[in-house]
Amino acid sequence: MKQDKDLNQPLPRPQKKRLNYTEPTVKSFLNSCIIYFFKRIVLCPVYVKIGIYLIALIICSVIKDFQFFPHTSYFSNKKNFFNKYLVKLGWAWTLSAITPFILMTSAIYNNLNFNLIKNHLMRILIASLFWFIVTYIFDYIDGQTGSCTSRAIKTKILCKTNKHEWINGFDISGHTFILMHSLFFMNEESKVFSNLDHYYKKLIDRLDKHDQNADSLSVNPCYRSKKLYETLLPFIKLNFIFIGFLSLIWEVMLLSTCLYFHTMMHKVLAAFSAIAIWFLTYKTWYENKNLPLSPGLPGSGLL
Repeated sequence: MKQDKDLNQPLPRPQKKRLNYTEPTVKSFLNSCIIYFFKRIVLCPVYVKIGIYLIALIICSVIKDFQFFPHTSYFSNKKNFFNKYLVKLGWAWTLSAITPFILMTSAIYNNLNFNLIKNHLMRILIASLFWFIVTYIFDYIDGQTGSCTSRAIKTKILCKTNKHEWINGFDISGHTFILMHSLFFMNEESKVFSNLDHYYKKLIDRLDKHDQNADSLSVNPCYRSKKLYETLLPFIKLNFIFIGFLSLIWEVMLLSTCLYFHTMMHKVLAAFSAIAIWFLTYKTWYENKNLPLSPGLPGSGLL
């Protein structure tokens, strides 16, 4: 009878796994606020950015042409700190921000498989080649159509070397191009940041479905990716903040370029060059893995 009573007792409910919970701190709250702020800047859809940039370019060009603002502000001086030490070295700054980010995130997505990681690094090489070729073409056009203030000098390089001014050339805005090219590049490559938490949950789910003994975990690629994620996440967050800060500077400098330098035509041509490269690569070439030498989109990996 006692045994029958025991059999009729309801089975105990299985206990749910408790998620790791850490008490929120002022530091973590501020960190979340900073990341949220920079996400709004960096990860704004490129189509929206294109619309905003083109509208700002046209409005600022009209303001410049009608001289609504006097050219006496700090940003109207070509030798200001931001122009001289940041925009002039713009592509180097962009690479310094995005290269470690791509290395760390692709290492997680691809479980340190270098053959797969190098595909992601290929996008850096492709973007750099476009930057070099387009800026070279712009400079060549300016050199062929302009002249030096010293009539004895016929080439742009010699004119600049001898500290003369090169004038009347068709000077397509290299600054507009490099800033927009950099902003689109950082936007597309940083999108994986929003998916990292989802990726981590997928890793946990996969590990829960497999044998959890120590020997099996040590050879499980999901476990290695999980450990990589946990190790690199603080550095990825810091890197993303750097990307966000740089994106903010680039957008301010793009606005000042539109407001104080070049004609509308020069800026529009530069802007559409950057837009065309973004569409050709991220919306056409990289999306289709069947196209020759396609490195794939950011975030593609083993999982």
